[in-house]
Amino acid sequence: MRKPNKSRGEVACTFNGSDVILCANMQALDQIDAELDLSISEIMAGLQSGKIRVIKSCFEAMTVEGDADAALKKTAGILGFSDLAGKIVEALVPEADEADAAGKGNAAESDH
Repeated sequence: MRKPNKSRGEVACTFNGSDVILCANMQALDQIDAELDLSISEIMAGLQSGKIRVIKSCFEAMTVEGDADAALKKTAGILGFSDLAGKIVEALVPEADEADAAGKGNAAESDH
């Protein structure tokens, strides 16, 4: 599988042994909106609280390379969904991951 294009907001992910690339492009966001009928804050809350319906809808819509359906069919129980939700959040809000890597954002760089 190719490397994700970070400038497009792509994120590599492995779920149930399947490698995929996630991206929060406009088509994916429209699909998620149509399927879930939730605000972005409700979607983020659903991802953070591990709501399977939200995670699956986002995963299917945001997969730009790889086979999300095959990965979901392999699943047994809810193992791995928490990690998958984290990757989805990373694709939805790429700067959040960069802020964590840089020491919790600008607050850590303050002179105060």
